[in-house]
Amino acid sequence: MPLEEVELCRSTPNEGEELQEVDLGITKKINEEEDDVGFKRDRFGNPLLEEDFQELQSYLQKYNYTHPNRLDRWQGPGCLGSATLREQNPNAYKMYLRQANPDSEAGKAIRTDRDRTYPKNPLFEGEAGQKRLEDILLAYSHRNPDVGYCQGMNSIVGFLMLMAEASWGCTGTDGCAEKLSADEKDERVFWMLVMIVEQNKFNAGYYTKGGLMAELEVDIGILKKLTKKLLPKVYQHMNRFERGSAVWHALISGWWIPIFTHDALPSEALVKVWDAYVLEGRVILFRIALAMFQMFEDDILSVQDIHIVTNLRSNCRRLYNCGELLQVAFYAPEFKAVTERAIAILRSDVKDRHARQFPECLRCKTSRVCGYNEIANACTVM
Repeated sequence: MPLEEVELCRSTPNEGEELQEVDLGITKKINEEEDDVGFKRDRFGNPLLEEDFQELQSYLQKYNYTHPNRLDRWQGPGCLGSATLREQNPNAYKMYLRQANPDSEAGKAIRTDRDRTYPKNPLFEGEAGQKRLEDILLAYSHRNPDVGYCQGMNSIVGFLMLMAEASWGCTGTDGCAEKLSADEKDERVFWMLVMIVEQNKFNAGYYTKGGLMAELEVDIGILKKLTKKLLPKVYQHMNRFERGSAVWHALISGWWIPIFTHDALPSEALVKVWDAYVLEGRVILFRIALAMFQMFEDDILSVQDIHIVTNLRSNCRRLYNCGELLQVAFYAPEFKAVTERAIAILRSDVKDRHARQFPECLRCKTSRVCGYNEIANACTVM
């Protein structure tokens, strides 16, 4: 199905009327493919898989901001699943770290970024915390040389290290789930990073050596199409400037590459967003971005050009009522059809269209993943 045929419809109710159907236009395709499995469906006809967020709602209620078992849940089955991978590879982290070259291109970039990763937090004020951060990133760059190190990974690891201190670093009667050494905590953080960077459910394809982040470009394109149909005023305003594509890319890459950990949200909101992300995957990135567009629509429309980015970032840093953000992201009728299944179909359509449009792209011919840069409107063979 060509991407241009994927439609959403949004009906604005008259006074006293209920909001009408919000649909991604791919329900029929889902029905044809999967009705025989017997999925339950919502009143809009969309399949209720994990996307109905019932498990997520229960999870968010159970794991409050200070819950000591939070990272045990994040690394466990049904979420990142990194604990299983760590148990299957008991000595791998130390081996990667021992074999890594700190003077490599990745090692030099990591040292540059480590000094500006949460610099005011006590964990990273001294050399010890910074060295631990560097070691985790360096070990990963050796494990996966195709990725190496990308900016944004430092913020993710720094955030997970802070969460590890809260979950596994306390002592005595602080309610700590398990007391672990620094090396044990760092190993757990390392394997969580592995799952985030390498699993398709999460951010695989967002981090690529040389900056050719093909999956990120595809997903930004999908978000733009969702915004065009669900929040048309926001879309039109953000695209009316000469640097419109740069506005989209600067804003969304700044949110999604570090998964909102780089000064994007207040601490409590960030932790709740991650609760949802580790459970549901990258569909949460779309819902949170759309929710913030809707919540700050008036502010977006009041500023011009690249100032949209600075203004929206400033507003999001003050989202201290994380309940409001989650309510909009998960329960706003406009976003009901933004599901994991819908995003997967849209992503497949984008890649299929590009494979037809650029048959000379060798990567497209094999894996349907390419270095297509939407901003430059060009294909880069990786």
